[in-house]
Amino acid sequence: MLSEVREVMFGLGCGNGLVLDAEQCVILHDSFRSMDPDSIEQEPATLETPRLLGANGGPIEQRLERWLNALATNWHGAVPREAWSAPLLTDVVPAASGSVVRRAMNGSTQ
Repeated sequence: MLSEVREVMFGLGCGNGLVLDAEQCVILHDSFRSMDPDSIEQEPATLETPRLLGANGGPIEQRLERWLNALATNWHGAVPREAWSAPLLTDVVPAASGSVVRRAMNGSTQ
């Protein structure tokens, strides 16, 4: 699956990404060490999704959307002030801060 995500990120020209499920979240970033999808690397740290998004408050999609909107508008309030969240500061925060968050669904641009 990681190779598919790399292909999509590369095709979109996306230098930073998060891949998560209900338990864990990994951070991907383009190292620009080559001109192909293999330059997209996974950060060694794996984050716990419930600690990042909160364990309550609806389905993971809703929690993620709320967190991304908060990250884009006020990252200081969205990023936990704990050592485990440090990998977010180098790639994810600069990419998201001030961005517009849109929900994308298969075959739709809602």
